[in-house]
Amino acid sequence: MDYNSIIESLCFKFGSAVTEFDIFRWLRNFEDSEWDMALNVLDKVVYYSSDRIDESLETYIKKIISKYPNRHIQILPSGSVGKSGHVMAYHAKKVIEMLGMPNNVLSLLNLKCLETTEKNAVIVLLDDFSGTGESIKKFYDAQVKQVVNKKKGLNVCVLTVAFLEKAKTLLEGKYGLEMYGDCYRPAFIRRGSVFGYERNMIEVRDFCFKKGVLLLPDWENTELKPLGYLNSQALVCFEHTTPNNTLPILWYDDYVPGTHKKWHAIFPRFVNSRIERGRRLRLNSNFWLSSMSRLKLPNIEWSRHHTVDSLRLISYLALKYRGRSDFYIAQVLGISMADVEKIVDIGKQKRLIDQSGNLTHQAKTIYSEIRKKDRILDNAIAKNLSKQNINTVYVPTSFQGFS
Repeated sequence: MDYNSIIESLCFKFGSAVTEFDIFRWLRNFEDSEWDMALNVLDKVVYYSSDRIDESLETYIKKIISKYPNRHIQILPSGSVGKSGHVMAYHAKKVIEMLGMPNNVLSLLNLKCLETTEKNAVIVLLDDFSGTGESIKKFYDAQVKQVVNKKKGLNVCVLTVAFLEKAKTLLEGKYGLEMYGDCYRPAFIRRGSVFGYERNMIEVRDFCFKKGVLLLPDWENTELKPLGYLNSQALVCFEHTTPNNTLPILWYDDYVPGTHKKWHAIFPRFVNSRIERGRRLRLNSNFWLSSMSRLKLPNIEWSRHHTVDSLRLISYLALKYRGRSDFYIAQVLGISMADVEKIVDIGKQKRLIDQSGNLTHQAKTIYSEIRKKDRILDNAIAKNLSKQNINTVYVPTSFQGFS
């Protein structure tokens, strides 16, 4: 099997969300003979980048508006502050601003203002993903249901970027809450599995289950199972997080219980994993700034002093070059959105970021020149990913600025 071309294809599929080294490091969790199976699983992952999240929300918000004309659509983030629903509020706000509709037609709703909602409004419970529907059901029961009972004219629906059929069965079938979003079936369903015929599907399922048991040896006593929360069998990942309904072999990022072996996630679930990547990124930022001082390029005088602003700016350019959103960058660097906005303002002043928030040609040139310093690592990985060298692979400590 040509691993080089397969891994390159996967990097393209995920839109630079992962590098060749990220995939390679994840593959090393498995035995060499299991790489084909692992890559088959990775190929079926549905990944939502920041842009794809925005596009999905825009599509379904428009559908809700179309179904409820002349009604005030109010989008209410599900869950407590800091949870995924409030991350989606960041995206929903961008979509609302882009649509440019009056505030009395489409707006975000704060939970504190729920009691003041007009009687003919449509409340849209917002989240990124729903695997079983239970979290949204609990939020509805605790925070929304009482208000709905008081104001008989209210309509309530649910908007998630993605959800599983089980969630739809609960929320629509039992609660009458119409769902909007991309619907997915469990990965190992007997008919219609993404892994094809039943015989092949069972082989992949058993592989994922076996590895999941290694990561979660106490699974029989918890709700988190080898195939995800309550064995949901999801294959959905987001730029900002990965639901625990998704297969643990994709997001588990800790030592394998009972061993000294670290399992490396390909799509980390927790912010701490991203912040750890950010720590390594900041270390590389110093190297990048030093490298820039030797480049014969215009507009690089800001790199000569390793200040907090210059370190953050080069880190921002590196992540933006890879297509990352501002929200993700804030997570990785462990800073607030206000700090990110400050970096963007500095970048605009230095003509590295345009008024639309995109990298200018100068910025792309600077970072592409820095990347050339890592070309030797590119070549090392490409060489060692070949089938002939699979048992003697060299693992570099850093690749394109990431460890």
